[in-house]
Amino acid sequence: MVKNTDPPPYGTYEEKSDSWVKSSDYYLDEGNLVILVKNTLYRVWSTSFRRHSKHFKWMLAVDQYSWSKHVADGTDDDHPLRLDLVQPYDFDCLLSVIYPPVFGEYKADSAPQWIAILDLSTRWEFDDIRRLAIKQLAGHKIEPVEKIVLEHKYKIPRQWAYEAYIDLCSRRSPLTKDEAGEVGMETAILVSQARERLEKSGRNKPKEVAKVVCLLFELTDPADATCSLQ
Repeated sequence: MVKNTDPPPYGTYEEKSDSWVKSSDYYLDEGNLVILVKNTLYRVWSTSFRRHSKHFKWMLAVDQYSWSKHVADGTDDDHPLRLDLVQPYDFDCLLSVIYPPVFGEYKADSAPQWIAILDLSTRWEFDDIRRLAIKQLAGHKIEPVEKIVLEHKYKIPRQWAYEAYIDLCSRRSPLTKDEAGEVGMETAILVSQARERLEKSGRNKPKEVAKVVCLLFELTDPADATCSLQ
């Protein structure tokens, strides 16, 4: 997974390489912004990035010139805007949302693809796309620990991972040492407390599990609007 420490989304100028290839899906001849990710060239509309991304709106407002020529980065294939620490696959996933093949439909259909979209949209402040990714991921099966890690890393409201907390608190085995390290000390302690309470009341009673999880994690049971948050 990508680290939380976010670098600038662009790199320094480098000479054009023969290894650069045009994206088969997102090199749009009518586009006016050329982007280089690894060795893949993309040609897109700058307005799509200015309009939807706070980060790119700021970045593209600043004149960026190559070291050797007074030509703005992103102007053409010889002077692309280079994005560092990004994989073409992940960038393709993001572009599939910005430029959907059919309006209202999305090419991404797996959790890894939407996680890639969530990562880049969070990093570059595509707020609408970030909300979409969070919503789409809610409909995909993700292992409980991974879902909680995503919730923490991308600062998603805890309620989004409700089912993950239910699973960890009601399953037969406690958190492993590695799992505790992944979800963090606070969450590991709360899971342990919930499991301890449920040892007496029963982890095989869904309503009791939901009650305890809601209480300790300050969540709302989707099936019961009266679930206590006290």
